[in-house]
Amino acid sequence: MNKLVCYRFEFNNQEFDLELSEHGRFYLHHFNNYKNRDEKTFSSVIEMINELENFLIGDDK
Repeated sequence: MNKLVCYRFEFNNQEFDLELSEHGRFYLHHFNNYKNRDEKTFSSVIEMINELENFLIGDDK
């Protein structure tokens, strides 16, 4: 998989890497130690990424 874009961002004091593949799919990586991961924050970020993907590919669920 070739990455077109990799963006590091912070949300609720946790860092994430968001990669966009050549196929238009997003891949999310939690940058902090997984033992310290806040599952609620991680789930919120996943939900936002899914909404962004759906918007970009035109999926009207």
